[in-house]
Amino acid sequence: WICSSLTLQSEQKGFFQTYAETVLTSGGQEWLTTFAKSKIDRDRILCCLNHPKVRDVVRCTLSNVQKLFRSKSGKFAKDKRDEAEHYFSKGKIPQAALCANISVARAPFPGVDKSVDQGLTLPLSLRTRCKVMFASQDYKSALEDAQLALKHKLPDELKLEAYIVMSECYLKMNDKEKARISWTIVSKMAELVQNTDLKTKADSILSNLDEHLSPSKDDTSVDPPELYEGESRAIPGTSSAMSMRRSKDKGRYMVANERLPVGAILTSEEPYASVLNFDKQNNHCLHCYTRLKRVVPCPTCSGVAYCSAPCANAGQVYHQWECQFMELMIGSGMSVNAALSMRMITQSPVEYFLQLVDAIRNNDEHPHLKVSFHMK
Repeated sequence: WICSSLTLQSEQKGFFQTYAETVLTSGGQEWLTTFAKSKIDRDRILCCLNHPKVRDVVRCTLSNVQKLFRSKSGKFAKDKRDEAEHYFSKGKIPQAALCANISVARAPFPGVDKSVDQGLTLPLSLRTRCKVMFASQDYKSALEDAQLALKHKLPDELKLEAYIVMSECYLKMNDKEKARISWTIVSKMAELVQNTDLKTKADSILSNLDEHLSPSKDDTSVDPPELYEGESRAIPGTSSAMSMRRSKDKGRYMVANERLPVGAILTSEEPYASVLNFDKQNNHCLHCYTRLKRVVPCPTCSGVAYCSAPCANAGQVYHQWECQFMELMIGSGMSVNAALSMRMITQSPVEYFLQLVDAIRNNDEHPHLKVSFHMK
């Protein structure tokens, strides 16, 4: 209820600072002293509700909390798609990519707004961006856009075009088996629509598939660094060359079991929860934090984006609960710490926390309770 300086983004931006000051002024020093002595949330809530002036401020504020988020706009998305098509026709690929990205981000999902594009603004915007990505030789992105366009109900008359792009992308990406499947589909679809030239092309490629594949590229992926002397069994994410100790004056601390070489990696682990800074949400992936070249949108809001379909699928697990309140959190002046606190809850289902509580009570094994606190 009372916001400390650590949870405020700034004193100039947002209403949360003013809200906290109003509560303090309404309650006075005596009330604040009582509130500070409260040990559990129940007592803190009662402390707020039992004081008439504080209760009025709190209730008035909470009664006005509403969903606040950047919504979709079919008309705006269509206008941006038209701009992208214009730039693309002029060979201005960077400008076309920018407009196409905005169009995809703002486009409502199929069927939401049938007054524009008969409710198919998103797949049509994805189709436009697919062409732009292919022209810029970003075949992986073009492939994913074609797949997303088909997934989001691309009109039947445009599906053959999407499969052709997918087939070309698989060739460029040197994926022989998927290229074979895609070109087979193209051949059959061309036969159905009596497109003799296209069927001849598809059959020709299928008969000499190896000649059409692009040269394979070296794998540029980087393996995560290994911990020096391997991982400790007692303390996951920590080198076995380290031990945890405790003393009255220092508390818990780590010590080296041996002389360590320069550059030895001693700790490395995935965070339990992490969030993207508010000022990066328009140009970085909400899930993996990479800088965006193209956006995969949230189904509901236009305030965040993902870099790929896998990231979107993973991110929506928690963002579906945060989505309609993100702008409220930012506008209220809350810091990213508030979003991090929410993410710690939203990233896992209720059942997970119930199991965690049971594991703690019964001292059972649990993925997040595997640290041994036996210290020397």
